[in-house]
Amino acid sequence: MPLVYVQDPKHPGWLIGFDWSGTPRGTVKLAQPVDPLTAFGQSPDGSAFAYGYNGKNSTIQFLDRLGQPVGGPASPGYQDQMWADDGRQMCTLEWSPPGLNAQWRLGLRLPDAPASRTSVVALDPNIVVSGIIAVSFAGCSARNDEAVIQYSYMGRPSAYWVFRISDGKTLAHLTFATNQEVNFVASPDGTLIAENSAKSTSQIAPAAPSTIIRRVSDMSVIATLDPSVAVLAFNRDSSLALVATTPWAPGIATHLEIIEVRGGAVVWRLDGNAQLSSVLVQPDGRGFGVLLQDPRDSGVHPLVSIVIVHADGTAKTILGPYPHL
Repeated sequence: MPLVYVQDPKHPGWLIGFDWSGTPRGTVKLAQPVDPLTAFGQSPDGSAFAYGYNGKNSTIQFLDRLGQPVGGPASPGYQDQMWADDGRQMCTLEWSPPGLNAQWRLGLRLPDAPASRTSVVALDPNIVVSGIIAVSFAGCSARNDEAVIQYSYMGRPSAYWVFRISDGKTLAHLTFATNQEVNFVASPDGTLIAENSAKSTSQIAPAAPSTIIRRVSDMSVIATLDPSVAVLAFNRDSSLALVATTPWAPGIATHLEIIEVRGGAVVWRLDGNAQLSSVLVQPDGRGFGVLLQDPRDSGVHPLVSIVIVHADGTAKTILGPYPHL
């Protein structure tokens, strides 16, 4: 059963799992409390956890669904890594082997094993030559054998690539003028990608005139949004998008909408005083889990409430405060 986890506020080291109706279904008791300064996260369906995970160059201890360690820690040195859409594997991107003959390698790994196979991918070598390796996953689908990798750094042209994971083949590649887009977000299945205008961060300098959603298969534009809107996530079947209509930034409230990708109809809206802490995509349905925090809470594990929003716009709020994973 897919679960959304938060920490038990009364018992350090305990995690409470809620199902997607908002009902508490179980407790995981970790061997030791979560370090307040160390990142800790769940897989999309809650079947595994990653302790020490903070994206780039991380050494990770994986835990199973009962909170028990599995395998050894990941070898440090990955440029980026993220959970795949199957909720079981982690996508990895590394620059290896060390030295002049290094190549970008894309792979998948299970929590208890190294990547079983990696493929060389044709990322622009100038990314490394520049000394600024601002490369990260925009999405990764193990089910559809696709990964979207982005390069985004202020003051430099941005770009993204769509690769087939199994053999590293480039399926698509787009490059954008400097400071036009702020980031790119792919749907869980890799079929859609959003190009978020830099204006969605309140950038004053010239920015892309619209936030765009494309279909990856033919790179056609299927939705054009106001440039002040940023797509934060797509749902499992790519029919809905969670968007921010105000900048998602620390210390300020985030105004949110869930819209239909085709047509743009708003099915849910949140205009309040809370800041978005994180979002989860329902792995066996069409909804989102929205975790909200006080904008003044700047901790690694802020206190949150959970809002589970279904595809028809109905929502269930699980009032906190619960320490975020």
